[in-house]
Amino acid sequence: MTRAHSAMIAATRPVRLALNPPARWGACAMRSRANGSWVMTSYLCASAIMATLTGWLRRRYGARPLFIGSIGLFIIASGLCAIAPSYVALMPFRLVQGAAAGVIQPLAQAILLDIYPQRDHGRMLAIWGATIMAGPILGPVLGGVIADLTSWRWIFVLNLPLGLIATLGVGQVPTTIEPTAKARMTASASRC
Repeated sequence: MTRAHSAMIAATRPVRLALNPPARWGACAMRSRANGSWVMTSYLCASAIMATLTGWLRRRYGARPLFIGSIGLFIIASGLCAIAPSYVALMPFRLVQGAAAGVIQPLAQAILLDIYPQRDHGRMLAIWGATIMAGPILGPVLGGVIADLTSWRWIFVLNLPLGLIATLGVGQVPTTIEPTAKARMTASASRC
């Protein structure tokens, strides 16, 4: 689980460094740094909004399907970001990517707490926190190197294999961690 989440965090950090505009997008699209700021802001706002909704979504759909769906959506959005023809196209793709990432982080932490017994919670959260810190440290460095050596698009293409690694980490998630809202409603109705 920690492996899956750290792969996603490491994949999202280098974007700001690589947002030097491609020359072929033209000068009118690059008059200010506002375009790059909006690309980051759309990601961060969507992530913050979805993080607050994660608990409700988890109760409604279940942790495993929500986690798999979020990783899948993150991978798709990353692919779309990689082929974006302009900043105008990149902004909504980053918005979708941020929405998916906003669910992944709190859900990964909650799943860790569900998988391990309470006596191991401190140790598991310490390991989780250590891997989270690796993303902001390594992500910008690797992203800067990748963007300098190849193209800014490769920082999004890099998310594709990392997303697949994260999907493999889902194998550690039990199929039924908590009942979904539908299961709770069915159980409530059977008691009456």
